[in-house]
Amino acid sequence: MFSQFFEKYQKYSLIVSALMFLLALFLIFRPLESLNTFIMLFAIIILVNGIIKLVQYFRTDAQMRMMNFGLAEGILSILAALIIIISSNALIAFLPIMFSIWIIVQSIITIQLYMGLKLSETKGWWVVLILSIITLLLGVIIMFNPFASMAATTTVVGIILAVTEAIHLVEGIVTLVKMKK
Repeated sequence: MFSQFFEKYQKYSLIVSALMFLLALFLIFRPLESLNTFIMLFAIIILVNGIIKLVQYFRTDAQMRMMNFGLAEGILSILAALIIIISSNALIAFLPIMFSIWIIVQSIITIQLYMGLKLSETKGWWVVLILSIITLLLGVIIMFNPFASMAATTTVVGIILAVTEAIHLVEGIVTLVKMKK
C-alpha cells in the first residue's frame, strides 16, 4: 500500500518538477518580461498543488490519513497561492528591496562574526571578511538599482531553479525505475 502511495507521489512530483523546469527556462531567457508571469504561474502551480493535496487527502483511506499531511498542505498551499495572486504587483515592487535588506543584514552579521575571530587570532579570517564586505556592497547596489538587479536576480533564480528541478527529475526517474525492479 505504501509503495503504491509513494509511486503516485513520485509521478506527481515529476510533473511538478517538469513544469517548474519549464518555468525556470522562461525566467532565464525572458527575465524582466517574465517576472509577473512567473509569479502568477508559481501561484497557479501552488494552487493546483493545494487542490490535489486536498483531493488526495480525502481519497486516502482513514488509516493512511493519520500519517498524511495533505489536509494542512492543501489548505496552506491554497492560502499562499491566493495571497500571491492578490498581491503580485506588491511582491514585484518589494522583491529587490527585500533581497537587498536580507543580503545587507547577513553581511553585517558575518562581518561582525569574523571581526571577533580576528581578535581570537584565527587564521584566514580576513578572506571571509573580504567576501562579506563584497556581499554587503552587492546588497547596497541592489538597493539603489533594483530593476537592473531584478533582471539579473531573475536570471540567476531561473538558472538555480532549472538545475534543482533537473536534479529532482533525475532523482524521481531513478526512484521510479528502482521501484519497478
